[in-house]
Amino acid sequence: MTDFLTAVSTKNVKAPEPLLQEVKSLSIQDAVHIDSAQSALEALKSQPNQETVTHVLKYMTSDGFSLLLPEPLNATIAHQLVNDTLPNYWRALRNSPQAKLFARILRNPTGLGHIITRLRSLVADSRQKRSAGEAQNQADNIEDMLGVLEIILHVDDTSSLVLRDTEAHGRTETKKRLIWREYLSQTASGRLVSIAAEAEDVLKSKGTSRTASWLADGNTFADWLGRNIASMLRKVGGSGDNISGSAVSELCSKALTLGYTGQWSSERLRVFTDGIDRVISSLTSSLLDTDSATLLADLLSLLKPYEQRKYLDAVIVFVVKHYFSTDIVLREDKPIPMSKDVSGVASLLHILARENESLKDHLVSILTRSTVPSLDDSLAARRSVMAALAPDEGNNPM
Repeated sequence: MTDFLTAVSTKNVKAPEPLLQEVKSLSIQDAVHIDSAQSALEALKSQPNQETVTHVLKYMTSDGFSLLLPEPLNATIAHQLVNDTLPNYWRALRNSPQAKLFARILRNPTGLGHIITRLRSLVADSRQKRSAGEAQNQADNIEDMLGVLEIILHVDDTSSLVLRDTEAHGRTETKKRLIWREYLSQTASGRLVSIAAEAEDVLKSKGTSRTASWLADGNTFADWLGRNIASMLRKVGGSGDNISGSAVSELCSKALTLGYTGQWSSERLRVFTDGIDRVISSLTSSLLDTDSATLLADLLSLLKPYEQRKYLDAVIVFVVKHYFSTDIVLREDKPIPMSKDVSGVASLLHILARENESLKDHLVSILTRSTVPSLDDSLAARRSVMAALAPDEGNNPM
């Protein structure tokens, strides 16, 4: 039996030092060369450190790269960024320059679509019974997604930038139009503001102490949309003969549905009945601030007749609210004094309708049929409309 216990040979194995092994791992990881979309994706999947993530973000914001086209590789990269990279790195990078790189990469229908899908999934999951730790993690992820969206959309020329990228990377006219329409369905139709409002409701129910996102407020979102339309008009003008002019008209047409979708049932979302009025109020104010009223007339010429009437009605609501809100009618048998505000509004309405017989007829119609309540409540507004309809020769706005 003792023979079985006799050692035949011995061998000493030296275990590697853990610290040295970790350093080697990091050095190999940092040495990854990112020169294509595929290599960027592989780097993101390999549990990268923060420096590697920064390298990937810089590559993805270089000239020639875009996730705009709805292709399988782009969709996979967007999914990886939204579902893995952002949850792990956003809090460390959100106050750094890299946050804007994330926003630039995802500022397209592909990126926005994945963020909306991710938010919808997080909202649904958060309504399931979970432990305190899991619930807090879901709330953090929702807050992070809203933070990314705010950075992507906060500027007034967001839509112009998306259109620019669409023209640069869309390849064919058909693809460009499809990509642009997908962006409009995400933003101008109310899909994005609706899911943002649901997300805010979840955060409120979890007792999260924070300032609610402006994306969840329908009125604020409509104001943002109006400023975006104004920005696009200033950049592309009022020509409908190219994709840019067509894109502006499509955005304006889609904006007519904002505020009237039946999908908005959130407690926090302010479902407003004058959605188009808010959009046009913001649009008109932005254009008047830069003396660009003629661009608004160009815009109306791109729209369908019923859309033109809706926009003109909204302009009248805007001017009544901002210029005639303190309109006082004197009950005395005296001439009504001249008013610079009446003259200015008359000039604006004249510019909008002077080359559009349909709109001239519409102005006559609203004077006689009382279809715009704001006009009925303001004598100054009615004077402005009447002056705008006066013949060009000898026109003397009141």
